[in-house]
Amino acid sequence: MFSDPNQVTVENYFIEDQGEQRYGIIGMTRGMVLLLVVFVDRTESASSGKGEAETIHLISARKAEKYETEIYIAAQNEN
Repeated sequence: MFSDPNQVTVENYFIEDQGEQRYGIIGMTRGMVLLLVVFVDRTESASSGKGEAETIHLISARKAEKYETEIYIAAQNEN
């Protein structure tokens, strides 16, 4: 779903004591299931000096609710 070109990503909330920004993404899986995933982007520079190593920490994932499906469809109609 992270590779879904039609995904909708929004800032979910900020965990102040951990300095952590959480994001919500609504997107389609390869199996054609629409999901809502909450995640944290923990990408940091790789210690090997070869650039950045992408690290995504998944908080939760579930099938999208009706209103989330409507958000996904509305975003597609805007494009």
